[in-house]
Amino acid sequence: MRSIVTVMDGTLANLATSTATTLVGLMATDAWTQTKQVASAIFKRRGQDADAILEELEGSNDLVWRCPAAEVDALRASQIAAWSTHLRLMLSTDPGLAHALQEINECTADITQLSSTVTMNAKATGQGRIYQQGSGLQINR
Repeated sequence: MRSIVTVMDGTLANLATSTATTLVGLMATDAWTQTKQVASAIFKRRGQDADAILEELEGSNDLVWRCPAAEVDALRASQIAAWSTHLRLMLSTDPGLAHALQEINECTADITQLSSTVTMNAKATGQGRIYQQGSGLQINR
């Protein structure tokens, strides 16, 4: 296994690491559901076993969710390393998968922009009303 991973072209290895970092970075966030759907659809189009990959991704996501806050950075680092190796092995048998990984990176960049953190502060006095929502406006009276 060592030879497969070390002989790989640097560009492909970087792509695998970048995709692993993106996927693991979005685990346990609001963007995860959309991210896994995008990744699954892209892997499926490439003829990969998308269901098996999705199951593995969900297992990693569960680990991140259950991890104590003090240990989450170390866990994420280990998951990035594991997924980077996994994606490199997939690339070694199917170099054409590089296009799919690039597409995942591009699609998740769009997802990340849409799910950015919103911080709102408001103060009402007297009879004042405040209506706030992370996106758009919804009024319930």
